[in-house]
Amino acid sequence: MRKLKILYVTQYFTGEHGATTNRAVANIRHFVQQGHDVTVIAEMPNHPKGIIAKPYRGKLIVKEKAVGASVIRVWVYTKPEKTQITRILFYVSFMFMGVIAALLNWKKFDVVYVTSPPLLVGGIGVALKFLFPYTRFVFEVRDLWPKTAIELGMLSNPQVISISRKLEMLCY
Repeated sequence: MRKLKILYVTQYFTGEHGATTNRAVANIRHFVQQGHDVTVIAEMPNHPKGIIAKPYRGKLIVKEKAVGASVIRVWVYTKPEKTQITRILFYVSFMFMGVIAALLNWKKFDVVYVTSPPLLVGGIGVALKFLFPYTRFVFEVRDLWPKTAIELGMLSNPQVISISRKLEMLCY
């Protein structure tokens, strides 16, 4: 089997609690055990409180190692108060910073593997696929977004819903 260079994009990763983190860690461990070179792009740990953990505060990008992979943590806009505006800024800031981090650390990846939720993480993969058309793009869907966000009342602005549905179609 050929060793692949995998860019794994997940908003939630080690240092945070939840099913999304657990699945990402399991996937990355599996890829590393198979001998692949894995680089992870993730947010600065802040979930679920909305407060960036002390060692990461005031930094835009932090590089570290975890579960056998190189990890690039990026700044996100986060607040303890979860309003529609703070959530949108949270997700958009990760998408924007994730693209920048990927471009600054690009090493001819064979695969860009993006795991969702949230949907805007897919925007990183779409941007990289556009910039590097010969790189494979895998989009793992764990929850249907924006449908879930709309049904939970987290997303109600018609313009944001329209943009989200367009991104959904690009990713899927």
